[in-house]
Amino acid sequence: MTPTPPAPSFEQAARAFRAYFAELRALYLEREALFTQVELALLSREHVLVVGPPGTAKSALCAAVLGRIVDGETGAPSLFAKQLSESTVQTDLVGPVDFKVLTETGRTRHLVEEGMLGATHAFLDEVFDGRDMLLRAILNALYERELKQGRSIAVGRTQSVLMTSNRYLSEVLARSPELLLAFADRIGFVSFVPRTFVRPDSRATLLQRASEGPQPRLHASLTLQQLALLQEEAERVAVPPPVLEALEHLAEELERLLAARTAQLPELLPTKTFSQRSLVKALWVLRAAVVRDCALHRPERARVAGFEDLESLRAYFLLGGPPPEGVEALLREGRIDARERAQLERVRLEHRAFDEALAHVRAALGEGPAREARALHGLAAQEAADAIARSFEPGAATALAATLEARLVPGPRYAENRAPLLEAARALLSAAREALARPQPGGDVLAAGARALGLAQRAPELAAERAPLAAALERALEAALSGAGAAAQGAAFESRRSLAQLALRARELAAELERLRESRRTLPEAVQARLARCEQRVREEAASALARCAPALFEAPAEQSSLDEAVAQLHALEAALVALAPGQQGLTARLLAPLARAKVEAALAGVVFGQLGELEQHLRALAQSLRRWGLEPTELLGGCAHVLGPHLLAHVQTLQAPPALTPSGSEAREGLAYSRYRDAFAEGPAARELAALPAVRAYLPIDAEVGAQLSRALHEELEARVASLEAWFGRLREALPAAPSNRREAVASFDVLIHSRFPQLLLRDGELARLGSALALLEAEGEAARAAPLRARLESLQGAFEQLAQALLERGAAP
Repeated sequence: MTPTPPAPSFEQAARAFRAYFAELRALYLEREALFTQVELALLSREHVLVVGPPGTAKSALCAAVLGRIVDGETGAPSLFAKQLSESTVQTDLVGPVDFKVLTETGRTRHLVEEGMLGATHAFLDEVFDGRDMLLRAILNALYERELKQGRSIAVGRTQSVLMTSNRYLSEVLARSPELLLAFADRIGFVSFVPRTFVRPDSRATLLQRASEGPQPRLHASLTLQQLALLQEEAERVAVPPPVLEALEHLAEELERLLAARTAQLPELLPTKTFSQRSLVKALWVLRAAVVRDCALHRPERARVAGFEDLESLRAYFLLGGPPPEGVEALLREGRIDARERAQLERVRLEHRAFDEALAHVRAALGEGPAREARALHGLAAQEAADAIARSFEPGAATALAATLEARLVPGPRYAENRAPLLEAARALLSAAREALARPQPGGDVLAAGARALGLAQRAPELAAERAPLAAALERALEAALSGAGAAAQGAAFESRRSLAQLALRARELAAELERLRESRRTLPEAVQARLARCEQRVREEAASALARCAPALFEAPAEQSSLDEAVAQLHALEAALVALAPGQQGLTARLLAPLARAKVEAALAGVVFGQLGELEQHLRALAQSLRRWGLEPTELLGGCAHVLGPHLLAHVQTLQAPPALTPSGSEAREGLAYSRYRDAFAEGPAARELAALPAVRAYLPIDAEVGAQLSRALHEELEARVASLEAWFGRLREALPAAPSNRREAVASFDVLIHSRFPQLLLRDGELARLGSALALLEAEGEAARAAPLRARLESLQGAFEQLAQALLERGAAP
């Protein structure tokens, strides 16, 4: 097994980085700006776009940079390289589709490890030759460095991507302006390589090398581990607040200057969009510039960004290209075409704007503390705190506490500007502590005190003020809780009271307690827990006291409209009390129960009904009325069942079953028995009443004697019906031959059966089904023993009828 090489030190990594790019600079002439951008891009894990005419060695330079950054263990580069064209598709870049997943699940998954995101570095040649949709996919991968695949996200390894194009930026702008803007926001560095050299000796050197043979070989190497160490070092670079402020002002001033100079020249679209994303990237590039300076020029310098490092951001904010004197020399030549001239003019314009912006920032460096002091308004804060100390106004105190916290956390860039703010904060905290110590400070004062305590907890310099202010707030909250509870209990002694006033008092107390709860959130957890128990006790005692006042205030008016209004007030009071203390349910039911009971008894005593179905309708309407009052009807109706009991028993005792029919032979054959049966048993009162009994029972309990009487009546009725059917069928059997001797006799017998209408009654009219349902009702009432003989007789009758009909049909069908 090959031993793992030792981890490199910063000095070793810096030497390798310096040698690596020194060799590249010696080979590729007049590419200083581009190499600076590539170095910064590698250190900050950013991307580079290189544009320019063909034949300027863009692709060779990028391949030479990335192709020799190798893994220190394997010796191989982690590089994905691809030349784009019209035929390039997304799978060529993100990786092929996993056909195993596709065939097994029907979902598309890319093998990301085989695409651009599977490598540390990537080289995309002729990037603008791809289709717009492909370029947008590249942009997403470049910025997010991941591939979204439905519910899963494949995170890539890509750090830096070098891209080249033979197209001028003006061509890209004409083709797709929004695409160029997207590149400007997501690509860290953009560079332009002109067609010709600036210095004549560069051309001479190029020709001399070509005459000596093939291009010289590159020997220096750089490992991924060495580069990673330098990247980690860049992450640790400190950026002091004044430098951060200077960076912010540089971006603002540069954006202003470029916008002013390109307002009338749309073809000179700025290289960089000044978004929040680009500003954050500028900070990372600034850190990378410090490490680059250590590695290439000043290894002894501290890893702290200074004002002089802002110059390095020229490579980030601007279009890279020849130096200013080289740009001027190329523009003086008449041989360059219009597109290259436009690119060079863009380089000149942007670099002049950067020079002016940087000069403006440098000139204002000494003004930083004063400018920040003016923005912080420290003196105004002190004056506001003094005014609050003289006359405490809760709203002003709360607003000032919020303002001071926003200015102290994380705090000014310059330490000297913190002192006035702290002085104002201490004055505010002292005023808040004094206000809390006064008798009955009030909810707004408590809220202001809590906000001031939050300020003290966020600013480390105010640690000494926290404990006294917290103790004052705790005492004030405890006193406020006690006072709120006492005020609510005092409602019992007020001369003018009403249910509506009690509900209002409950709601006001609940709102006040909620405000007090918010004010205690800045206190320690143990104190919050103790105050929470105190609050719960206050809630329960106050709710109970208010509830005790309700009975004396509730009077049942005679008019229904006034009664409904009084009931609505009771409901509102109970809702307010439950919101105050959840254990207060049932107040409305307790107060309305006597009135509701009297109403139910009167209604049941006067109810008139001819059938149990009508009684069920009366009970349903009564239950709905009780529910509108918020009462549960079952208990109230059940308690008044004794009022209805005698009427109900008298009603069921009137049910009498008609006598069984004994038709004559002619009546049985001619259908008269059918008419007599329908007239006698069509109503079926016992079955109807017993079927309606469960619906009545749903509202109130029924005396057992009522059910027993109904069962007896139904049994008698069913006995008469079954006996009538048996007698009828018996007459029919007597009128028909026992066994027809021939087909004609069978047909004649079947005609007699049809003419009797006995089959019609049993089958088409559904008498068998009705009798079965009635027997089921009887069985459900616990009368299975009495129902069994009747069911057996009915089944025997049904079987005999079916047997007779089947025999006649078979004999009539025989030849």
